[in-house]
Amino acid sequence: MRTDEEWEESHADGAVLWGLAKHLELGEFPPDIDKDAEIYIYCRSGRRSGIATEIMTEAGYDNVTNIGGLDDWIAAGGATVG
Repeated sequence: MRTDEEWEESHADGAVLWGLAKHLELGEFPPDIDKDAEIYIYCRSGRRSGIATEIMTEAGYDNVTNIGGLDDWIAAGGATVG
């Protein structure tokens, strides 16, 4: 749930970019992801990822977890790119 600029700066290794603004403004939905896949969502602070988690859950994604912000990912030992 990072912006294009945030994504270029740094993102979780293996992550797929899906911008909440693109969804809200253009109706773009997440990339083609199996609705049963284990999905972890994050943004800069956790606010946008919370909204995205609700959107995906309402769309039928069953295994979605909001991990908060990128700093939370890093604090948990997650690798980043950028």
